[in-house]
Amino acid sequence: MLIVDSIQKPTWVQKAISGSFSAPNQIEFVLCRNNTLELYSFDAELDELTLTSRTPVYSVIRDIVSYNLPETETDVISLGTDSGRFTVYAYDAAAGEFKCRASHPYGRTGCRRTVPGQFIAAQPSGDMVMVAAVEEAKVFYHVSADEQYTLSAVQASNRPRTLTYDVAALETAPGQPALFAAIEATYEDPAKRLVIYSTSPGQQAPEVHMRMDPLPPTAHRIVPLPATDVVGACLVCCEDEVLYLEEYSADPVQCFIPRRDVFKPASPAFESQSTGTIITGAVGQKMRATGEAFMLIQTEHGDVFRVAVGPSLTVSFVRTLPVAASMAFNRGRLLLAAESGPHGMFLVQPGSQADDSAAQPDVRCSSGEPCPTISWAGPKTVPQFYLDPIDVTLPSLGPLIRAVPLESSGSSVLMQLVGHRHHSRLVVSKRGVESTSEVSIAIEGMSPTERIADIWAVSTSAPTTAAEDDIDDLVVLSVSKAVGDSLVYRTIFYRLVFVEDEDENVSLSFSHADAGWVEEMGLSTAHTVLVHSYRTEGHTFIAQVTEAAVCTLDIAPNPEDEEAPLITRGCLTTAAVAGGTAITQAAGHAGRVTLVFGDTVLASVAMENGFSIVQTALPVQISTITCVSLDSAGLIIGSFGSAEIFAVHSSGTLRHICRLRTPGRVDSVIRHGSSLFVATSAQVASVRQFMIEADGSASEQSTALVAARRPFQLKRLGSAVLAGSDRLYHVGMGGGLLDVREVICPVAHCVGAVNIEGKPMMLRGSAGLTLLSLKTHDYFVPLAELPVNLTPRFAVPLGQPVETPDKSTIITMAVVEADQRVAPTADKDLAEHGYRPAVDGVGLTRLRLIRVGIRFGISATIETISIVDLTDMGMAVTAATVVGQHLVLAASRATGPWLGRNGRENAAKATGELMLFDFNGRKLSMVETAAPPRSLAPFSEGVLVSVGHSLVHYQVRGGRLLRAAVSPPLPGPLGTVLADGDVRVWAATGRGWCVLSFDSIDSTFTVVAQEQSVRYPIAGVIVDRDSVLAADRFGTLYLVTVPAFTASKLRTGAEVVSTTGHDVVEPDLLHLTHSTNIHDSVTSFCPVIVGKRCSFLFSTLCGQIGWVHPIKTESDANVLHAIQAGLQTTYTESYRSSFFPALNCVDFDLVKSAARLTGDDWETIGLGRHEQTRAVTRGEALRLIQNLALEVI
Repeated sequence: MLIVDSIQKPTWVQKAISGSFSAPNQIEFVLCRNNTLELYSFDAELDELTLTSRTPVYSVIRDIVSYNLPETETDVISLGTDSGRFTVYAYDAAAGEFKCRASHPYGRTGCRRTVPGQFIAAQPSGDMVMVAAVEEAKVFYHVSADEQYTLSAVQASNRPRTLTYDVAALETAPGQPALFAAIEATYEDPAKRLVIYSTSPGQQAPEVHMRMDPLPPTAHRIVPLPATDVVGACLVCCEDEVLYLEEYSADPVQCFIPRRDVFKPASPAFESQSTGTIITGAVGQKMRATGEAFMLIQTEHGDVFRVAVGPSLTVSFVRTLPVAASMAFNRGRLLLAAESGPHGMFLVQPGSQADDSAAQPDVRCSSGEPCPTISWAGPKTVPQFYLDPIDVTLPSLGPLIRAVPLESSGSSVLMQLVGHRHHSRLVVSKRGVESTSEVSIAIEGMSPTERIADIWAVSTSAPTTAAEDDIDDLVVLSVSKAVGDSLVYRTIFYRLVFVEDEDENVSLSFSHADAGWVEEMGLSTAHTVLVHSYRTEGHTFIAQVTEAAVCTLDIAPNPEDEEAPLITRGCLTTAAVAGGTAITQAAGHAGRVTLVFGDTVLASVAMENGFSIVQTALPVQISTITCVSLDSAGLIIGSFGSAEIFAVHSSGTLRHICRLRTPGRVDSVIRHGSSLFVATSAQVASVRQFMIEADGSASEQSTALVAARRPFQLKRLGSAVLAGSDRLYHVGMGGGLLDVREVICPVAHCVGAVNIEGKPMMLRGSAGLTLLSLKTHDYFVPLAELPVNLTPRFAVPLGQPVETPDKSTIITMAVVEADQRVAPTADKDLAEHGYRPAVDGVGLTRLRLIRVGIRFGISATIETISIVDLTDMGMAVTAATVVGQHLVLAASRATGPWLGRNGRENAAKATGELMLFDFNGRKLSMVETAAPPRSLAPFSEGVLVSVGHSLVHYQVRGGRLLRAAVSPPLPGPLGTVLADGDVRVWAATGRGWCVLSFDSIDSTFTVVAQEQSVRYPIAGVIVDRDSVLAADRFGTLYLVTVPAFTASKLRTGAEVVSTTGHDVVEPDLLHLTHSTNIHDSVTSFCPVIVGKRCSFLFSTLCGQIGWVHPIKTESDANVLHAIQAGLQTTYTESYRSSFFPALNCVDFDLVKSAARLTGDDWETIGLGRHEQTRAVTRGEALRLIQNLALEVI
């Protein structure tokens, strides 16, 4: 048995649908998160959205639709997945989850361009369901309303050489055939057209009707008109416009979408260069009160418009909301599910809005009118249709707003504020930064128009002992709200209660401070720059620094009532000091606060004699002050432009400390022991370390680059330093170098794994090499990174790790890098037109030798020893292994005809070569093979090579490869080869696995066992003498075992082969057991000793990493427990909501990449093979989507 469990649940929402799934007349929503269905129920009385169930479907969900079958009261769900099957899911109240009630196969597994699953649409009445592919294929199903949900009338429509961009089900009259609309384009004619498919359960094939008038080139979405008297009506969304079409109408009705004035071209001459606006989401419903068709659309800028169909087509502006990946509407409630931002829910309200401050500009456009613009400076009116926000909380991705270190009872804790506005949450991390526990906060009275501006942690309680440090027990939040053209701020206080259990897990609870106590605070409502606390003689002072004043509170103990302290207020207006200039920055330490007015003026404020304030101007003049830091050693200032750092004494004396080597902006600077850490962000963000000398000067020691997208701050956490922006980094020292590593690390494609110091280390490859250390079974910590220009393909250790006198471990590794964007050919004309060879080709290929130094498993360095260029050889490296003191590479060379864009694959010829290198990268010899070698394995003082249908054994002698033995032809082409010592060999063929024995005296191979029940095995690892853990290309993990040869089988006359020294079985007795599907193609296995057992680490084509543990059961059989460590993408930057559905055309036979439109550009994501990233504008991408799809496919 194989058990697969996801360790980290996905939080981004791919698509949302609505319906009544668990009971009739319920307001429910289903959210698709990667491969999980989440059912949420809405309570209209409490305005709460509650998670009812979470159901994993064990497949990649690409599309989803809900519909109601005739004479039923609840809705069912159908999915478009990569499983190649049509499925019907219904909610099972007894089990508390969705159950698959019906299933029917229609194609192969995987996200393939010609296999349906990318799009799915269903008639609201549940008569017919259509599943469509990106190219050519479409299937139609009729679902019966019986207990078995019988599937009937399976129809197929294959229009060859046709691309599909979107599909939708149109409204029809009762008893009429079902209508489906699709935006399609053919290879011969790239113009997009609306195609109508008409079908009914009695037909053998659907009828196809194509409108002759072409659609605009930017048409990308179909929105069906809900429940109207017009049959077959829909909206087609294009750039800057929407079209209203009917099935048999003569001409479409066009209406422009209002545009923001900031996107309007400066003059008509630049109209052709302006960027159009794309529709990212749409929803339609019929209003019960008025019977009017209700439709909302949202643009890529977040503007929501109402589309009304009447005598004319009208588009009216409603309001601006965060861009949603999907929109769902249920009984007046609108759910906006985001991909990377916050989720929101709104109540659709007709009539006038009560809050005039939230009124939006009244902008509308009707058919036949020019495109208007939305001017935010113009007069605002209250629309007759608006969205009333409902405060709901759903887990979502969000940026890091602020990181605040806390000291709680001697335990260092990091508190991070992440999210967006009132959907923010606090994430608490204990020292060690890899174990986190999230605590959601609910801010009372915070409206959706408010946002959290900043967060501070201060202490208000006196220590119980003299040795105890300050304990932060109060969190101060500053929130802002836009009123007119200005911002209004307010301050919220929270009490902190830390609880630590026996397992050292920290939990944090919040209690809102007493309302009366908060009112007594009387703090300013202006913008808060700093909140600082200071304790002396039993009194606690809190200083709030705003833009124009410093407010102080003296919190003294009350002998009569300990819970009601005595609060005394004080205030100092500082605007007169700088001639009315506002305070922009502040830093505090031990009752002293330094203020920065504008960019140049400094002042010092001290809290003395109770709560009185003494202010002193500092005669310091610096061109531009960007950051200040105050500690016991004094004040430190960072500047912009010249990138200099200064120290200021209490007397105002300015001392120059250092100047950065490269000019830029100094974002943050802190003193940590004898080191000075500086964060900069100019063209490249970096963290620099300076050593402070005895004379007060500082010298730069090391620099580390980070992937921050905006200025970031440095914070202390115990003995560590943290850097926070939209990501969080841990700054430390390792091997004399500055080690800056991201705390939460996405795992990209794994290229190799080794065991060092008893801990597994992994190399991941995307835009560079990163060394990962395993802290627990489900978490990897990055130790070091080496940027490279090409994509790492293979990584093998050269020899054993060596321990140095300083307790460091050194290991040398060989990394094969490749860039397959350009195929080698003598015909330059064909290469320039994008033609590729019919077999694996290679552009730039090189062998990199690296030295990895690891100290105590917590810090590491990676350096390049040498680079060997293999480009001139014109070969694609397919495998690598180590034999003794030599490195063996297997490569293939393409010759013969080409494969063009027309899809015709001519006969191509390929040869292979084996190359022998020493550990210094020097090439010793080369042997040519008749076919490209697929796999290598060390075996009997040489190497085993899978070539064609046979195994070839080469011995390594005197720096040469000598051919020693050849196996008989095996069924199917060979792939992975595994060697168990010098006798037994496991070989993966196109039809299954074979076990061979080797006779060293006669140099012959004998097939002793085989199985042919699994197709296309691609990876495996030996578990013991009689078992292999294997995987096929479709993501199935399974055990292949050789059972014991019992006495009963001997009595039946079975032949016993004893060439290996022990009994084995006949070829037809190899067993296949314990299979499961992880829906990803496994690329490699790595055995790792964890405790007293051997576990196996596996990596997949899409960057997934997991564990497999062999467990002995009572029946003495091997049971595999597989843990899936979460699917991670190869994104290296934060991504935004997609403006067009991703072309998930990943075919494991031919294609190793996927295309996705994010932000302003197309980007091609490499999955195992590096493909060229092509960046084009959105307008060009939509006009050339056919060519791009063909290029990717």
